[in-house]
This record gives sequence, structure tokens and C-alpha cells, in this order.
Amino acid sequence: MNCEVIEGNDSVVKLHKKFLFKEEGFRDSNIIKGGKRIGVHFLGLTKEDWISGKANLHEKYQKVLNKFCISINWDKTNQDQEKHPLDEIESARARNNLNWMNILRLVLELSPEHGKALVTDIRNIDKEISELTDKLIAS
Repeated sequence: MNCEVIEGNDSVVKLHKKFLFKEEGFRDSNIIKGGKRIGVHFLGLTKEDWISGKANLHEKYQKVLNKFCISINWDKTNQDQEKHPLDEIESARARNNLNWMNILRLVLELSPEHGKALVTDIRNIDKEISELTDKLIAS
């Protein structure tokens, strides 16, 4: 899992590190915010690090985590045949987040005209997400 945190947001970097993320790098002047170029911290968490550290993390924050425990169960018998709608929504949202970042860069650095194709793609994926959400509600 990867994330990016805007420069100056040290409390969010610290929070991610508490939850086993490791700092993987920093890109200077990566985005424009408020008319200024600022950097971005890159953090990551591998599956192996999560598996090896989650028990200790749960033990450390057990009281807080137990207050917010959510469980989602679905039939895994047809896992190879059809993905669960939640997995499909997650995949579609991930693709759409990349589009949003690309459109922001285009609009801010080039011109609004260059973003039209991305806006169309974003709108189409949003429709896909809506259809998948409808499947969730119907089941």
C-alpha cells in the first residue's frame, strides 16, 4: 500500500508510521498549493510488514480499535468466478483517483482544455462505481 502526504503535514506522516508505514522518499516541489510549489512525502506498507506487525499494533491500540470494529462477510465459494462488488468498487476508485491527480496536474500546469478527456474518463468510472454500488444495495 502506498500513500502520499503533503509537506508540512507532519502529524499525518507520524500517524502513518504508527500504523507500520515506512517513509520511502520525498519529492521536492511536487504539487502546487496556494500558488506555491510544495513537496510530498511517500510512504509505503508491504503485505509482509503488515502481516508481521498487525498483532502488535492491535494489542497496542486494542481499546480504541475495538470501539470501531467493522466486519464484512460474503460468500467466498465463487471467488475465482466473480469478484465481490466491494472489491470491484475499490479497484474502480483506485483507477479514478489516478485520473483525478492527473487532471489536477493538467489543469494547474497546462490549461483546462487538456483535462476534458480525463474528465470524461472520470465521469465514466463514476458511473461504473454507481452501478456496482447498486449491485451492493440490491444483494
